[in-house]
Amino acid sequence: MGLSIRPISRKGLNGIEIYRNFTDASRTRNLRQGRKWPGKKPTNRESSTMHPDLAERIQADPRFQELVSKRSKYNWTMAILMMVIYYAFILFIAFNPTALAAKLGEGTVISVGILMGFLVIIAAFVLTGIYVRRANREFDTLTAQIKENAK
Repeated sequence: MGLSIRPISRKGLNGIEIYRNFTDASRTRNLRQGRKWPGKKPTNRESSTMHPDLAERIQADPRFQELVSKRSKYNWTMAILMMVIYYAFILFIAFNPTALAAKLGEGTVISVGILMGFLVIIAAFVLTGIYVRRANREFDTLTAQIKENAK
């Protein structure tokens, strides 16, 4: 497979035609090698779809409803907490910019604003870690129980 570079003019190939020729060559090569898509194996569609009765059983399970409720409340709590931290920082910037411009100490170039911005980023990482820890311990356990019960 080669892609020839020719000057693009009115009579030459435009970018779409070059892409089309490239993808056609890739498709032809993959078909000759017995593959439908490059680098992917064909999947069995029936194994990847959920049967309606299974979905109804899962949705009727009280543990599923508990999982959805707990996760939703926790997600909103964490999102609101992060927004409070972020918007408090933004409001502090808007209403007290001189305090943010103050240096942390003599001879340092780091200001209070830079430190606070850094702490906002750290807070995002900490909240993400807290969420992942709870999801791995509590939500994954509930999900495993629901899966086991649905079989």
